[in-house]
Amino acid sequence: MSGVDILVVAGLGALGALIRWGLWLLSPEAGRPWAIVMANTLGGLLAGLAIAGAFGSWGPVLAAGLFGAITTLSTLAVDTVEQGQRGVGAAARLLSGHVLGGIGGVSLGVVLGSVVGSVLVG
Repeated sequence: MSGVDILVVAGLGALGALIRWGLWLLSPEAGRPWAIVMANTLGGLLAGLAIAGAFGSWGPVLAAGLFGAITTLSTLAVDTVEQGQRGVGAAARLLSGHVLGGIGGVSLGVVLGSVVGSVLVG
């Protein structure tokens, strides 16, 4: 990995964090935990596309930088604890949304990436 690769991944990581933060800011306060579910699902979907090769040689760079930064375990943990203060059910629903959204996003991304790859390659 070259110094340029490191700078590109770092720059994409910063962009991904800004996207996640923007989703959070644009959401009404009560919906902010769910905005992060959306960010995690989107990051998972795009990472799945990257894993399937839809972005060619850029896949690992995008997955590690941009898509990895859109998703976040630390925000998941904070939001789950905050929801837990409202009740175990609220925390469980939010956590389920993150897990199912993330896994669903990656799975869908892999399927879509495989289809796109087979269409482009022939």
